[in-house]
Amino acid sequence: RHSYLERTLESIFSVLPPTSYAVFISQQGYDEDVTAVIKKYTSQGKAYWLGFDYEQTEKKIQRGFEEKRWLVYHKISAHYRYAFEFIFDKLNYDQLIVLEDDMEIAPDFFTYFSTFGKLMDSDPSILCVSAWNDYGQRTLVYDAKAVYRTDIFPGLGWMMNKKVWTELKDKWPLAFWDDWLRQSAQRHNRSCIRPEISRVYTFGASGSSEGQFYNKYLRNIELNKEDIDWTDAVIQETVIYNLSPVENYDAYLTMLIGQSEQVNIPQVLDLQITSSPMNYVVKYDNLEDYTVKSKQLDLMDDHKDGLPRQSYRGIVIVRWKNHRILFVPQEVDWSTRTFHDVIE
Repeated sequence: RHSYLERTLESIFSVLPPTSYAVFISQQGYDEDVTAVIKKYTSQGKAYWLGFDYEQTEKKIQRGFEEKRWLVYHKISAHYRYAFEFIFDKLNYDQLIVLEDDMEIAPDFFTYFSTFGKLMDSDPSILCVSAWNDYGQRTLVYDAKAVYRTDIFPGLGWMMNKKVWTELKDKWPLAFWDDWLRQSAQRHNRSCIRPEISRVYTFGASGSSEGQFYNKYLRNIELNKEDIDWTDAVIQETVIYNLSPVENYDAYLTMLIGQSEQVNIPQVLDLQITSSPMNYVVKYDNLEDYTVKSKQLDLMDDHKDGLPRQSYRGIVIVRWKNHRILFVPQEVDWSTRTFHDVIE
């Protein structure tokens, strides 16, 4: 996948600010073509090169996943551990943006992460910042300035800080690290920040998941094209204020739901594009009911940790014909969430 890597790096360097960021390329194995691409950038002083060799690890296997087909997921998890330990523990960086080798990024990618990274560091209710929306297909997005919270870790272009890594490192899983991070035992009631329109686009139709979902879901993800200034005063007073602290976000969602017209799925499907998009609520009884209703809009049905993807308190927000559609449980649990420092 050396061509994937070069395309990703070119995308990064096309918008990388001249200061504030160091680029690390972590290579697993010894593919000569990949090595040649990395050397091209390290020789120019643009990036640092890390090398990971799974054969030099203890090669522990998660019980129940001893078959050869699961080995790649063990290698990936071990590689992430190696990279996080190097960046956070050895080099003592405070924040890290994680990208895979098959991604293009938006023009405002770094200003987005700079702004919401500061929010993450100051707000104990935020686990991570993600550039990705699982429901970011062209037919399901509209507003480039819309940002939400999700209880389900999105992955695919995300930021974590050293504090969270310090909390997680001693129990880092042997495999399937992303689904592990979606479990309530790791979340501790925290949520991730995610955009309505993704700031990354994955072009890797082949990979460790063998192209799972790619043609149906990932190929049609919309990559933001606007170079938005996230430090703008109006954005700070509206978008940022509504996101944090978490009490503000709960109040914002409560207001949004209260001002929305309640409709059923056939009514949603009949909506037409207008110059003034509206907000609509679709109520659902349980996860099975949500699955049936959301499938009409082609939303994914592989739920995570018993929750819909991109949900916050069970609420899922998408666009349809530019209108905002909120899938809302019949009884939303608005109880106060507590957050604590696991590592003192």
